[in-house]
Amino acid sequence: MRIFGSPLLPVISFFLTGITANLFDGGQPLSHPYVVYRYPAAIVVIFLFFRFVAFTDKRRANQLDQVGLLMPLRDAAFLVCAHAHFLALGIKHGWISPDAGVEIGLFSWTFILIGHYAPKQPDGLPNQLLNRLPFIQPHQLPALCRGLTVSGGLGIIGTFTPNAPILWLLIPLAITIFRARKSNP
Repeated sequence: MRIFGSPLLPVISFFLTGITANLFDGGQPLSHPYVVYRYPAAIVVIFLFFRFVAFTDKRRANQLDQVGLLMPLRDAAFLVCAHAHFLALGIKHGWISPDAGVEIGLFSWTFILIGHYAPKQPDGLPNQLLNRLPFIQPHQLPALCRGLTVSGGLGIIGTFTPNAPILWLLIPLAITIFRARKSNP
């Protein structure tokens, strides 16, 4: 099943954040329901925003799609919002260190989306960005994209760990760049 670029991504992220918000915070008195359901509500607003932009400004949406940015931006908005929800939920209940931040998750999701969309859209901006790296040759791009996806996934896991979450992203990223440089044509 393909999740990235799929219309199911907003639905899945909405239901996951809504169900977990209701399970873990729904039993509390709802004097401020916004606090409990802020991320599911944000996902609905993001969904409506992207639908509104696609409906009202078709030319701009087509331009973003032609340069390969519309779907990565849409996916990033939903994924980062869901990630922030789970991070906030873990911090609130003491499962995750209060020092954890969403920044590493943001970079990790960026690497995952670049690694996913660069090979699928050869004329898109993610692929052009990777082609401009001075230490990567065109035949090394598939290995780099796979490594970016793996590095980003480990970075996501690292945001939920108590010790040195940045290393979960940087060490696999360094190994990815090293391996991509050593890959044969």
